[in-house]
Amino acid sequence: MSAGKLISGRYEIGEVIGDGGMGTVYKGLDTRTKQPVAIKYLKPEVIAQEPGIVERFRREGEALRRLNHPNIVKVLAMSKEEDSYYLVLEYVGGGSLAELMRKSGQLTLKRVLSIALELSDALARAHHLKIVHRDLKPGNVLIASDGTPRLTDFGIAYLAYRSRLTMAQTVMGTLAYLSPEALDGRPMDERADIWSFGVILYEMLTGKLPFDESTPSLLMVSIMQKPIIALENLRIDVPLPLVNLIQRMLEKDPERRVASARLVGAELQAITQGTESVLATVTSTQTATTASDTEEHPLVGLVQALNADLVSLAQKWENAAREAETRGAKPTVDRQTAYFNRGMSKAYASAAAELRSILETTGQGKPPPGKLPQVFAPVTRKEVSDFLEKLGMKVSNLYSDKGYVFTAVFPKLPLVTLDERMDKLRDAAASIVFLNSGKLNETGEPYIDFAFQEPPV
Repeated sequence: MSAGKLISGRYEIGEVIGDGGMGTVYKGLDTRTKQPVAIKYLKPEVIAQEPGIVERFRREGEALRRLNHPNIVKVLAMSKEEDSYYLVLEYVGGGSLAELMRKSGQLTLKRVLSIALELSDALARAHHLKIVHRDLKPGNVLIASDGTPRLTDFGIAYLAYRSRLTMAQTVMGTLAYLSPEALDGRPMDERADIWSFGVILYEMLTGKLPFDESTPSLLMVSIMQKPIIALENLRIDVPLPLVNLIQRMLEKDPERRVASARLVGAELQAITQGTESVLATVTSTQTATTASDTEEHPLVGLVQALNADLVSLAQKWENAAREAETRGAKPTVDRQTAYFNRGMSKAYASAAAELRSILETTGQGKPPPGKLPQVFAPVTRKEVSDFLEKLGMKVSNLYSDKGYVFTAVFPKLPLVTLDERMDKLRDAAASIVFLNSGKLNETGEPYIDFAFQEPPV
């Protein structure tokens, strides 16, 4: 793209200031007002590969134009020049929240509350207009010169009044910030944004993600199964009401999550002013209402269908792994492909096992009020040791975590052999759930993390 080109007869393209999968962002100049602007250019190769992305690009401009909020980047113009598409936006020159966190690590409590309050107001405006962002992350929060945040990049937002452009099972967004229901491929509402907002809050306070794993498959399992690391263990100056708020925003079941951005904003305001918690009153009322409801939850059928879909996806990835193992042209690459595919298979199988546990334990599509489902059965270290010995498997170490997650470290052997042992374990105990696809520790010994839905026989 040549510098100096005019868009819509008035916006002059300058230097590149950002580049992503969908398009390139240039700093530009409004030749009439002499004010800087940002010009987003949709890459032609992206259009060629996915023609429907043009509609998504137009939709971003439409969403921003309708929002018109001081904490949301303003759209100034949309333009089609020959076969090229452009979106002219307000220029926000202070960098992104992601850049701010990289430089500062943990932000001060005052700064976190200030940014969060304004973001909650921006989200409340979007949700009021039935717009779900679906890709909330620090990189999509820009910082203005006065330090205030601006929410941007509504390119994959779902406008409730428009038909959906993506299939229900398409995972969009950035994995670390996606909600469990987004990973499940279920339709997302405002509560998916609340989850992502909770992840951002956690990261601003601690400098770490609440779920941080080495592979995409492990990260998916963590988001759908594991609890977050206690925030108060990472930062001692966070007030208890803020800890509770973030925990409620990161509830895996959207039915138990904070229901609206307005409620999040009201609680943040109460925390800032040191007044009585708004969330505690709402939670008490919701719990009383839910406790009196003894009918089957309407999501049961959806959860059961989702469980079947997850099992199907697990089998699909397993088949892909076996197919890769049979190819011989590039054995090293194909072996790595097989490991990855099998890891994805086990991640989906693990998610399916959790859903089965919820359905069997509660008889409902969600946990009972005030309780979390017991996903894994409590098993002693001796039971697991006896189980492995019975199968003739020698381990150099066996660790137990919280009474249900185990790590078995094996003497040095090829990863392919380790994979075979995982298959043998699965055949011996149908209730076993693998939490990774087999790794090597720092001394080169392979290990497996696993748990059981029911104690091994």
